Amino acid sequence: MSDKFTKPLTPENFKDYVLELENNNLKNIAKEDKKNMVAKIIRTYEEAKKDGN
Repeated sequence: MSDKFTKPLTPENFKDYVLELENNNLKNIAKEDKKNMVAKIIRTYEEAKKDGN
């Protein structure tokens, strides 16, 4: 993963780097924590949708 920033930083390779970090983090947490995270994401999305964002 450290070789990703030896090249010039672009939005694409930075996005891939962050997604890879998040993927690794999700592998290391409990199933109950994942459910809470998904619920929070859905709740935030629904609130933003109601507000017209």
